[in-house]
Amino acid sequence: MRARRPRIPQPGRPRHARQQHRRDAPRAVPVAVRSCARHLKSTPLSPIESKPPRTTPASITVSVPTPLRDCTAGAPELALQAADVHDVLARLEQSFPKLHRSICDETGAVRRHINVFVNTHHMRDRQGLDTRLETGDVVTIMTAVSGG
Repeated sequence: MRARRPRIPQPGRPRHARQQHRRDAPRAVPVAVRSCARHLKSTPLSPIESKPPRTTPASITVSVPTPLRDCTAGAPELALQAADVHDVLARLEQSFPKLHRSICDETGAVRRHINVFVNTHHMRDRQGLDTRLETGDVVTIMTAVSGG
């Protein structure tokens, strides 16, 4: 019995007729997926996406940790008008430059050992410095605690 030579497919040609059919056939979307896609297009955006960018500042409270209170003349809380966390830091830089230098580095980014929370959420888990603020929000600045 003779050994069969392996078949080498030619470029651009399918090996079988069934493969040709698969390549030319339009990709069908299941009916359930099509109806879901239609439904998703008609649903309104989530509250976070549908809010326009805030341009007016909100009345907020900034809670200052004990190690940094010497930068604020001993004040544990500061009342500010700010639209987002970046705006809070800019206003702190104007009013309390020493506090701002303790929170931010030379590039304006929050230092690694400083944590900034908006209410109970870390700003890094939200939109970072672009986290929008609402009236009554509390921005808490916390220093890292370490020791042995």
